[in-house]
Amino acid sequence: MKIRDAQISDIPKMSEMQQGAFATRGYRAPERGREEWLRVLPTFFVVEKNGEVVGMMSATFAERNSADHLFRRQMKVVRAIHQRVLYCGDFAVDKTLRSERGFALVGVQLVREAVARGWASDANCGVIIVNPCHLVFYEGLGFEQLARRKKIPELNLREGEKIPGVLMVITREKLRGRLAERAIVGNRPTESARV
Repeated sequence: MKIRDAQISDIPKMSEMQQGAFATRGYRAPERGREEWLRVLPTFFVVEKNGEVVGMMSATFAERNSADHLFRRQMKVVRAIHQRVLYCGDFAVDKTLRSERGFALVGVQLVREAVARGWASDANCGVIIVNPCHLVFYEGLGFEQLARRKKIPELNLREGEKIPGVLMVITREKLRGRLAERAIVGNRPTESARV
């Protein structure tokens, strides 16, 4: 699998993936016309497998993103503490890879790439809004829960549905600690090896 910046020729596939991924989770995907896609395209990157786009995500430092809009109070605190905040969004994996293993393989690559791009651009904090059923996945990558909303009206697929969302955060310090913890645990002999 290969990660690369999104290109204009990827827009139809990206739109299809986003609509499918959001609908699967019960969300309404953002309506984007060609002009809107062209405006946001520089923030996107994709994962390719055998020459086909199979995953996508955006990473931006724009201040008026979904996290700022939906979690206004919490994001004011985050921005007061951290000088440069990365917002990760528009996560989608192709329906052909939505098995648990396929999702995890592509998903881990996408999230790691977003965080790496943020750190390379001097971000010291990253945020993402996720469905509560995906908390374990993001926590495994070093994100922590910051706030919850029981209902995000902008994402409702059908009138009256309650689509929840969780604002998660990752910092450089947390990621360093997580990597050090894994290195220590990884180098520790197992119980059977000590006997």
